[in-house]
Amino acid sequence: HNADDTAETILMNVLRADTPRLARCVAVSTDSDGMTPRVKPLKYAYEKEIVLYAHFKQLDYFTTECTYSKEAFRGNARVLLKDLEALRPAVIADTIYSGENLPIAVEKTTTSNPPGPCERCGYITSQKLCRACVLLDSLNRGRPQVALRTTQGSASAKPAAAESEPARKSPRAESGDCARTGSC
Repeated sequence: HNADDTAETILMNVLRADTPRLARCVAVSTDSDGMTPRVKPLKYAYEKEIVLYAHFKQLDYFTTECTYSKEAFRGNARVLLKDLEALRPAVIADTIYSGENLPIAVEKTTTSNPPGPCERCGYITSQKLCRACVLLDSLNRGRPQVALRTTQGSASAKPAAAESEPARKSPRAESGDCARTGSC
């Protein structure tokens, strides 16, 4: 996570009035009971700086736009911040500074569920299902579920419900970081 990502997350959480997530997103490191700690060493580094560093050091740098990002709420926050940055270059750093210094009542931040494992994939979430599983459900809603199987040498379509549930990959492997947060 870089400065641009952090500012987008702060703005999204402010616009949603999501104080529990706002309180969590501004920390440089997080550590919940029994959960894997997360560290954001590039929290104050601009995305442009990271890309330039990778370019001049001739490092492999992979970037791609998620096909669903245009419809995600994060895309609106990104556009707003980029437009403001064109007028006032310090807006990203100022947004992070404001998010860090925003007084948030502790009792309001503790009303959300404590982080725990997703019921489907086991990833950390404060809900029953993580954002990636929710996103995959919404993407797959309305799609017919069929599995192909060979019956006496010929391929036939059979409803997936009739066969045993195949082992599925974690949504992280299927959808990448964008789907992990549900907001590209």
